[in-house]
Amino acid sequence: MQGLGEFKPLVSDYARRPITEGFDWPAITRNLKSTRVPAVRFPLYLVVFRSQLLEGADVERLAERDLGAHEAALRSPALLHYFTGEADDQGYNLSFCIWRGQIAAREASATPEHVAAMSVADEMYASFSLERHAIHDDDEIVRL
Repeated sequence: MQGLGEFKPLVSDYARRPITEGFDWPAITRNLKSTRVPAVRFPLYLVVFRSQLLEGADVERLAERDLGAHEAALRSPALLHYFTGEADDQGYNLSFCIWRGQIAAREASATPEHVAAMSVADEMYASFSLERHAIHDDDEIVRL
C-alpha cells in the first residue's frame, strides 16, 4: 500500500453522511495524483463499509477479525488506502478502501481473513452495507 498520509473526516457524523460529504475528496485525489503514488490510473475503485454495532457485540472478537482482514488487504499492491473509522456513541461507523481497480478489490474480499471477518457480521451489526464508487481524476465520485 502506498503512503497517502492520514485521511481525516471533515465532520464528526461522517458515518451517517454520503461519502462525498464526509471527507475532502479534492485533497484526497490530489494526494493520489502526487508523485508519492506512482502510476495511478483513474478511475479508482472505492469500497465503503457502513455499519451499526449491535448492543452487546463482542468488540474484541470483531476487532480481531477486522485486523486480520485489514492486514490481508495491506498485502495487496492494488490497495492505495484503507481508512478505518471509529464507531460513534450510537455504534455507527464507516470504513473505506481505495483500490486501483474492481478486480483487486474483489480478490481481496475472497481472502480467508476477509471471509472470516464477514462471517461474524450478522452477530455483530444491527445493520451494515457496502457501497461501491468510482473516483475520477476530476474529483467526481460516482456510485456504481
